[in-house]
Amino acid sequence: MPEENIIVTDSAVIEGASKEHKDIVSRVIEYFHQSNKRQLTRRPNFAPLGGPYYTSEKGFGIGLVIAGDYSTCPSDTLLPTSNVSLTGTLATKKYYSVGIEGTHVYPRDKRRINYKLDFMSFSTYFWGLASLWIMTMQTRQNTVCLT
Repeated sequence: MPEENIIVTDSAVIEGASKEHKDIVSRVIEYFHQSNKRQLTRRPNFAPLGGPYYTSEKGFGIGLVIAGDYSTCPSDTLLPTSNVSLTGTLATKKYYSVGIEGTHVYPRDKRRINYKLDFMSFSTYFWGLASLWIMTMQTRQNTVCLT
């Protein structure tokens, strides 16, 4: 009797049974069921989130967030978890941004570091204060004062 064809359950032994190949729906359900059971580790546990959007200023775009959490001391269950998020956005009206933000909690909660770093680029119709100053000077030169 080969051992690979025996499945042992709580109260019975079933011979001749083998693991079935799971379909895609069963695998997705199992993934979400297992995702709620997380173990704290020193390595970040990442999860992606993304989707399209529309605003009148930026146009159509797509955004992506990759969020992760980790513990600096996994054996301490009372210690809050540290987190990190990587963000990215790209839109049709010449807008893009990338960034990283998060909170790092030191062991025994002695210190915390909150950090946020963003870089974004977009085109605007504002040309700066120098343009405003030049327009003001041109207006003054064209004005004639009669006394």
